[in-house]
Amino acid sequence: MIRRIRRRMRAMKTESGRGASLVIVVCVSAFLVAFSLAMVHTAGLMLSQANRRLNRERSYQLAGSFALALDRELEAHKGKDPNDPALEGSFYRFACRFLEESAYAVYDPDHPDTTVYHYKLTGDNPAGDNYGELTVALYKESDWPDNRIAGDFLYNDVSSGGQTPLEKVATEVEHCTFTVEVRAGVGGENYRYATVYDQKATYKDGAVTFQRGDGTRIWWDSSGWKDSANQPVAVGNGEIISYEIDSGLTYLSSCIFTKAVPEHGETQNAGTGGETP
Repeated sequence: MIRRIRRRMRAMKTESGRGASLVIVVCVSAFLVAFSLAMVHTAGLMLSQANRRLNRERSYQLAGSFALALDRELEAHKGKDPNDPALEGSFYRFACRFLEESAYAVYDPDHPDTTVYHYKLTGDNPAGDNYGELTVALYKESDWPDNRIAGDFLYNDVSSGGQTPLEKVATEVEHCTFTVEVRAGVGGENYRYATVYDQKATYKDGAVTFQRGDGTRIWWDSSGWKDSANQPVAVGNGEIISYEIDSGLTYLSSCIFTKAVPEHGETQNAGTGGETP
């Protein structure tokens, strides 16, 4: 009887030990599974962040390189007549037309939807369909009130070594500030690269009209002042002459684009994320 009881007690102790071992194994297994899942999750986050950084870098490089290509286009043709047929289809010619034609409105911060012009690049991408998307946003700000190029000057006889009236008012006129913003998107990451230019336009003779103080309209040619009947007109030194320039691509003789000097605390070419304006 006593032996049977002892055998039963030993059996119970053995089963109890086996149960405890099983519990420990189950706990350790659960811990290992949870740890593995955590490692997989962490690896997934790191891979996702790496992909985002890669796409961000690709979008930055895409925006910057295309902005540089446009800048070189403006630099290569500066000072040329945009009406030259050889420049048909060039960004330089389009930029001149964009700034001079009234069909393109001057930028209004209260109405950016109608005064900022967006052009999405389409067609085959030599770098592949998944390389990214490019959009160019253009807007202009006039340096003249109401975008009207007009003013007064004191006439000095050119025989005394002064500039001709046309040279005085129609050469390298600072007409507009021109912003070119390239926006690139790669894999959900977006970057924009903006360059601001000061425009200096030179206009043809026919673009300028002059007026004397009494309201009489006069014209200037190589032989001097003329009236509406193309007869010589005597204009004295120091006389105030008013002028106005008709802007437009056909009136334009040449154009120079110079990168604007940044104000204190600003960078000349600033690439940032998000949307403007």
